[in-house]
Amino acid sequence: MPTTKDTRLLCAQHSLEGLSVGNAFGERFFLHPDVAENLIVARAIPASPWYYTDDTQMALSIVTILQESNEIN
Repeated sequence: MPTTKDTRLLCAQHSLEGLSVGNAFGERFFLHPDVAENLIVARAIPASPWYYTDDTQMALSIVTILQESNEIN
């Protein structure tokens, strides 16, 4: 477990990278079920752009507050 503030924030930022990509990728499958299934079966990569959702935005705001204030109340 990281022990310094900088190390913990770096780990959080790395996690956010994975979260945002996964969130944006998954968002591209909110289609008609037949279309989504065909994409999955074909192992096709969804067309761009890939926008992240409010879930990622909330995580970004938490890390920003932690960077600025060292805590969340």
